[in-house]
Amino acid sequence: MIIKKYLMKIWINTLEIYLANNWREKKVLEGKKISFFKRVKMAITDFDSYGDMALEKLSIAIKYYAKVMLIFSAILAISFTYKFSTIINNDEELQVLYSQVKTEYNVDDSAIQDAVNTLKSNSNNTNFYVMLGASIWIYLFSIYFIMGFLDVFLLSILGFIVSRFTRMKLRYKPAFIMAIYALTLPIFLNAIYIVANT
Repeated sequence: MIIKKYLMKIWINTLEIYLANNWREKKVLEGKKISFFKRVKMAITDFDSYGDMALEKLSIAIKYYAKVMLIFSAILAISFTYKFSTIINNDEELQVLYSQVKTEYNVDDSAIQDAVNTLKSNSNNTNFYVMLGASIWIYLFSIYFIMGFLDVFLLSILGFIVSRFTRMKLRYKPAFIMAIYALTLPIFLNAIYIVANT
């Protein structure tokens, strides 16, 4: 028990020294910018860099998060638009969708047929798909940006509480920034999962 406490104290002191040294190095390297894709790679593969990233400005982390969410929502918007175009151009899938809408939403046949005819008339129009994809992109970005921030908030609170239990002196802001970077991999894995199942 005494050895465990002693090892925990050494680990905490080592972490504090590491963070202090990295803070000094960060001040020296402050003028250098890290590209977005290098940040993504660091967030996914190099967990030791989280200490460095936790010391940066919150605005940089939020810009990074916004870029990740823009890419995520763009991937989903392209996938959904492609799936929609294949449904419109395939009569069998369109009939399945037709019957699902009729039974689930209790819509009359004439309204559904008007919508199908409108969609069929625009099925070869590139502008229609561009506008559809753009509107889906904006919608998905706004929804996932807000929902993702709730995940970041919960993860940062959890990290802050765990740091208090381990008697680490971690402020909330670095925990919040680390939570932003920690969600990079789950966001991209979620995009792959959604695209694969669309």
